[in-house]
Amino acid sequence: MTVWALARKVAYDWRWLLVLTALVLAIYELIWGKITDRIYRQFMPLVNELLALAQLTPWAIKALEKRFLEGPGQIIHTLLGGDLVNLNDPATVLTIGYVHPFVQFVLCLWGVGRGAAALAGEIDRGTMELLLAQPISRRQIVYAHLLAEAWTLPILAGAMVLGTALGVWGFALPNVVLSGYVIAASNALALALAVGGITMVFSAMGQSLWKVAGGVLLLLLVMFLVNLFGQLWPVLQPYRPATLFFYYQPQLHILQNAWWLSLPDFSYRLCPPLVLSVIGLVGYLLAAEIFHRRDIPAPL
Repeated sequence: MTVWALARKVAYDWRWLLVLTALVLAIYELIWGKITDRIYRQFMPLVNELLALAQLTPWAIKALEKRFLEGPGQIIHTLLGGDLVNLNDPATVLTIGYVHPFVQFVLCLWGVGRGAAALAGEIDRGTMELLLAQPISRRQIVYAHLLAEAWTLPILAGAMVLGTALGVWGFALPNVVLSGYVIAASNALALALAVGGITMVFSAMGQSLWKVAGGVLLLLLVMFLVNLFGQLWPVLQPYRPATLFFYYQPQLHILQNAWWLSLPDFSYRLCPPLVLSVIGLVGYLLAAEIFHRRDIPAPL
């Protein structure tokens, strides 16, 4: 068995989950297009009309906005993109569909599921011995899963862009430049690859699918919270670059057409999709070496 043959088999085994995940992402982006349409054409005109009737001064409107964004409102505001989002502009509201926690959860769930099942899952099921009986090395097994990711992840990214495009065309949303969403989808692809690479490292060391998946999901949750609250509390801000989610910046690509992200307290900048892609590739390479050197317990 060659690496290509194993990669095709892996992609074939995951085909239905791939289709389901792609449909979930595409439908969600389409639904977010409808939500954007409702906010743009119904909710915000009503709010603007009420503000005009109240004859509030700009200072009073600013004070009201500040009051609304205190406490839990500030967390929600940060989750949705902060000051980058203007509810009167559908082009900015639509970008929330790419940074919403649900989308990040789906991408992380795919990466964790794939990585945990690749090695620890095979050992847990007792099928790794059968796989290793084939004329293929341990390193090649890991590389085959990386190759399978190279085939499947663009499908997920493409599903997101397709859902967005259908929403823009179906609901006639103005001022939306779809080319920016292609770049943003590459950031989503890189996030899933980085999560998969980290999971593969733990999978190469473990032998229980659920322990590996649970441990990585807990780690990702901590990263997500550190990145979120680091935007609100200065004490956590220096730790944000140590999380994967700091480099997930699709709104940066869509709204500012920017590829580079400035690090807090540092003078240099990094490209978010490139950073995540490097983390993912290094994770797979490290997993290949760990898996090559470890002892695999005999199936009971």
